[in-house]
Amino acid sequence: MIRRIIEALTDRRELVVDPCVGGGTSAIEARALDRRFIGGDVNPYAVRFTAARLLSEHAWREEHEPTLFSDQLVA
Repeated sequence: MIRRIIEALTDRRELVVDPCVGGGTSAIEARALDRRFIGGDVNPYAVRFTAARLLSEHAWREEHEPTLFSDQLVA
């Protein structure tokens, strides 16, 4: 469903913003549809989970991987 919403409301290379990124579905779909994406969440573990999902989908080139996995987020 989120894929259809992104396709209907944005064009390629446009920006998709999700302030409650949760599990990262909107980020994955935006990436698959060639949209830029900004996501956030009040829960830093949700952001970390989304980053891990994007990494597992190879959404970032290796030299541009995020630095979200710092010691500050490790429990």
